[in-house]
Amino acid sequence: MRRALILVAAAVPLLAAAAWGGFWIATRLAPDQLRVALEARLGELLAVPVEIGEVRTALRYGPVLEARDVRTAPGAGADGPALEVETLLARLDAGELLAGRLRVDWLALDGAVLRLERDASGLRLAGAAAPEPEAAPADRPPWSHAGDGLLALGRVLRAGDLNLGRVELRRGRLVVLDHTRGAQTWGLDAVEGRLREGWMLVGSRLALRGRLRVDGADRGGLALRADPTPHPSFSLEARDLDLEALLSVVAPGAGRVLLGRGDGRLTWSAESGAPPRVEVALEARNLFVGRGGNRTRWRRPRLEARLETGPRRLRLVSARLAEGGVAITASGSLARPVGPDAALALDLRLTPLALAELPRLTGLGSRARAGLDHVLPAFEAGRVHDAQLALRAPLGRVGAVLASPLSAREGELHLRARLAGAVVATGDDDRIEGLSGAVDFRGDALELTGLEGSFDGRPLPRLDARVSGLAHLEH
Repeated sequence: MRRALILVAAAVPLLAAAAWGGFWIATRLAPDQLRVALEARLGELLAVPVEIGEVRTALRYGPVLEARDVRTAPGAGADGPALEVETLLARLDAGELLAGRLRVDWLALDGAVLRLERDASGLRLAGAAAPEPEAAPADRPPWSHAGDGLLALGRVLRAGDLNLGRVELRRGRLVVLDHTRGAQTWGLDAVEGRLREGWMLVGSRLALRGRLRVDGADRGGLALRADPTPHPSFSLEARDLDLEALLSVVAPGAGRVLLGRGDGRLTWSAESGAPPRVEVALEARNLFVGRGGNRTRWRRPRLEARLETGPRRLRLVSARLAEGGVAITASGSLARPVGPDAALALDLRLTPLALAELPRLTGLGSRARAGLDHVLPAFEAGRVHDAQLALRAPLGRVGAVLASPLSAREGELHLRARLAGAVVATGDDDRIEGLSGAVDFRGDALELTGLEGSFDGRPLPRLDARVSGLAHLEH
């Protein structure tokens, strides 16, 4: 009995303290006060006014705040609020609340919509004023704005009164009004995601997935995973993605140079003292590269590439596009800042293939393609070995050089290959067989070396020849 009385006596102060703490928290959870405080703090973090329709509070594993109809005030010319959330749940730090401070350690957003605008100055919240124009530093990577966005998100989530250990997103949407695409819209639907263990802490993970929507149509699935420490990295995975739609978003001025669908992954990583590295792996279906009638078709190709970004140039360390027994490997570099005058150096190498396969691989302009279509039907057999192409030209001239190789300036284009086992029809019953030799093409000059074969079973004399002035054939 005495022991029971002692336990009761010990429990009374604890119960009193718990009751007092509950009463104190309840007074601190007055909905109107919390709504005003939350509107002010969110408005400060987002730099736009914020309105909250309704706030409720509860005690579930600690103080929990529920806010409904959260939205920013629409800006000038905006189609709607830059941010609106159907339901926001936040678990508050009880100790901080007892001290009179609002601190959130868990946040869940349901039905959130983020509206952005894009123009030549970059991305910004819908309705926000465009920044003053300024020249982009030459040492900024092309995707630096995306990195800035992730870091800015990290700073918001790690703000002194948030310190979020976990953020969850359900039924989210991203809508971008893109003035670089003629005021068309694109974005992400059905976005689900989670941020764990606090931003900027070892072991942090950000995971998002959604559906790419361009011009009102579903274009495929995307999933993003990011690890900001100790070495920043992120990966983007695609599932049944419309490559034309993706290119129209990433490079609005590129036009319809890439058609098809595919699955793949892009990974970006940066280690201390080393240039940022990008790796790409893509498996495509019915891939068309080029414009109009000059498109090259690949039925089920696989692309692998590795790039490095430095302050003065983008470097293509290696790339390989393969389908069946045909493969093209590439390496090169592009000077920065990227623009029409940026110097491009590209080296391509082709695996041995039959002459009949050349037309679908060339991707040349109409006149160059017409030349091949005129010559190749005479070849009944033959293979190309050691085919190599070197391209050295300003980025703005690449299209013109490929469309009309004979008009290439000195040093811009160099093609060499070796022909083996070719059979050429010279009449109804006459054939040149076993034709082999080396071909070297530079600008408007063609050089044939060691050309050998036989005609009607009789060996032909070895031929070495050089033909210059081919540019005149353009006329």
